[in-house]
Amino acid sequence: MLDVIGRAGESERTAEAPGTWCSRRGVLAGLMAGTAGALAGACGVSGSGGGDRPATTAKALSGTLQAWWPTTTFDPAASVGGDIIKTFGQQHPGLTVENTVEASADKLKTQVAAGTPPDFYHTQSYWQTTWGVSGLNVQLDDYVKRSKAIKTEDIWPLKLKEVQHQGKTWALPYSIDTRLIYINADHYSRAGLDLNKPPQTWDELEKTFPAMTKQVGPDEVSQFAFDPFLGSGGTQRWLVPFWQLGGEVHNAEGTKITIFNDRGIRALEWIQKVLKAQGGWPALEKAQAGVTPQERLFLQNKVTYLYATVAQKASTFTKEAPDFKFGFMDYPKPAGGKVANYAGGWAINIPKGAKNPDAAFALIEHLYLPENDLKWHTFHLRVPVHMGVAKSAEYTRNDPFLKVTVDGMGGGRFVPSIPGGEGILPIMDRMVKKVRSGEASVRDALKEAEDLSQQEVDKLKTS
Repeated sequence: MLDVIGRAGESERTAEAPGTWCSRRGVLAGLMAGTAGALAGACGVSGSGGGDRPATTAKALSGTLQAWWPTTTFDPAASVGGDIIKTFGQQHPGLTVENTVEASADKLKTQVAAGTPPDFYHTQSYWQTTWGVSGLNVQLDDYVKRSKAIKTEDIWPLKLKEVQHQGKTWALPYSIDTRLIYINADHYSRAGLDLNKPPQTWDELEKTFPAMTKQVGPDEVSQFAFDPFLGSGGTQRWLVPFWQLGGEVHNAEGTKITIFNDRGIRALEWIQKVLKAQGGWPALEKAQAGVTPQERLFLQNKVTYLYATVAQKASTFTKEAPDFKFGFMDYPKPAGGKVANYAGGWAINIPKGAKNPDAAFALIEHLYLPENDLKWHTFHLRVPVHMGVAKSAEYTRNDPFLKVTVDGMGGGRFVPSIPGGEGILPIMDRMVKKVRSGEASVRDALKEAEDLSQQEVDKLKTS
């Protein structure tokens, strides 16, 4: 078992034989403080070839390629994407790439309806099947079958499944994020707990609550251990214990919602138990009021456990509290439970009516090249889309933190990504809030949410 306490502002390496994998349980380390050095050391995935070659596009590309990116984080003009797109442009001198930061799904729908969509759109993954059956996306299967750069058998299965429906592929995953639980080292030290032996089960997690919770009055705490919804993912994170118990939001065909059952009931009842053990939801809600972003509660030493993205360490911890000490662990499981992780992220589609779809897919292929998959995801602290790249020494660099991240992707999944998913998310959000506040019982809230979610699915049912 490795004994390394991470600091937000430092990079730590642990001597380890090449190819050796650390257990996700109790491994402690810091993530690299920056990205420039990481890229300098990541000279390419073994056997991946050079970055100056085209993917599989046979014919010359010309004209203009309009590419939309979801946030300034991914804006090629301000990130490693600029170098990647520069090499793409060198391969296709007759093509002009116009990059725009545009996150609005409504604008995309308006542009498609007007016949003036972008050619390439990097956006939310869970929208893709809904958009596909609604006529907003181009089906990519023919492109993928001809591609030598995109190896579907090497893409994380649950992430690829998100963008497919009834045998049709409506987008391709990219910029995957995943999560783990950060542990406040100071809280553990004062409670006499060992960061090398974090909780592995729900019961073990609950046993740490009394030492970590400081109640100062009715419905008031100055410190608490674990809010199941604090961090990245919000109310949709009720799905993690649901998945751990073997629950599935829908059937394999994506046509029937399946949350009103013993697994759904047990997951939400456990969440209720967790909240009650720390003074109840009103107390936790009051403790979090006015703190933005919520992650600052962790850095302010008011929270013991924070379930957040891997990139959170660099985007928030390093900038705001470089000396903050922490450990990390898996999301503890119920007895006999499955490994499950809330792994979100993005996907790339070609909108219906795109004027230059071949160029758009050529850019997707270029991003998928192993060397570019490595560069992009190393820079953005996200998980490479190809499993082989993610598990490579060039990506993990003997960093236990990154190895923990990759190891957790086997159970990584996202919110309902079937047709109707856009409408299901707000329904589940209301369900969780009703249960959390006591407005509705677990059974009543689940039943209502299942019925309403089924209506969203039925609206878009395909044969």
